[in-house]
Parts: sequence; structure tokens; C-alpha cells
Amino acid sequence: MTREDRLLHLSRARACLQQLGLRSPDDVLDAPYPAQEAMRAHYGLVSRIMQGGHPDALLALFRSSPGWRVATHTPPGRHRLLFIEGESEPFLYEDDAGERAAWRFLVAALRGENRQR
Repeated sequence: MTREDRLLHLSRARACLQQLGLRSPDDVLDAPYPAQEAMRAHYGLVSRIMQGGHPDALLALFRSSPGWRVATHTPPGRHRLLFIEGESEPFLYEDDAGERAAWRFLVAALRGENRQR
């Protein structure tokens, strides 16, 4: 994982948890074996966030609204697009500094604060 792919991996972990119906840290800890197997690729990231207790990262994983996701831009490259429900256009970023700005934008959206690009 390259450094600037952290938000992409967090987005994929969040999507996996949502697909499995795991809506809270307790749900993850109490997940039945089939769900644990299904989230195996993301469990390391999820468990580090839960153990670290960082409130913004926990919000990003478990808050259902606004919905958000990160996608890669085609053709394949380093461009990433952060989509946040209710935003008119995605947040485009391609490097570590851009990812940090996208993260701040996402956290502001999750907290219901004003967002500036």
C-alpha cells in the first residue's frame, strides 16, 4: 500500500463492513466466523483503528451518513476521487498532500462542519 492509498483502503474497509452489516466496533468484535472470514483483507486496518480509538477514523468507518467512498480514476494511475453524499462534485487528489486535504474534507463532512476545498 502506498502512503497516498490510505483513504482508498479505508473506503474499501468501510464498504466491506457495510456489506456485512457490521455497523459498530462491537458488531465487528462480535461478528460470526463467516463475517470474520469475509472481512479478512480489511481486518488489520479495522482492528488498528478500533484499538487506536481515533474518533475521526472511527467516524469514517462507522458513521452511515453522509455516505462516502474513494474510487480510482481511469486510466489507472495515482488519481483518486473522494465522493461524499450531497457534494456536487468529487474531491480529486493524487498525492500525499492531496490525500491529507481530502481527509480533512471528509472529516468535516462527517462532523457536519463547513467544508472548504
